[in-house]
Amino acid sequence: MERNRLICIRVPLEVLEQLDKMSSTASYLNRSRIINSILEAVVKCCPGDEVWKMIHCFDPYGDGLQVSVTQKDKI
Repeated sequence: MERNRLICIRVPLEVLEQLDKMSSTASYLNRSRIINSILEAVVKCCPGDEVWKMIHCFDPYGDGLQVSVTQKDKI
């Protein structure tokens, strides 16, 4: 069994509304699954300098950050 820890975070209302909208598209999706998927992808798959830019940005959208997802070619 996975070792997960329950934590409490504050999420802006508009972000929470977007998460709820995403979770309504499939029965297996819920807030926790969506948040965990996003966090795991960012922490494990983004180069460190990209994560650093996200962490130190007060308003990612307003500051013009753009995030794109690509899949590596399998060898």
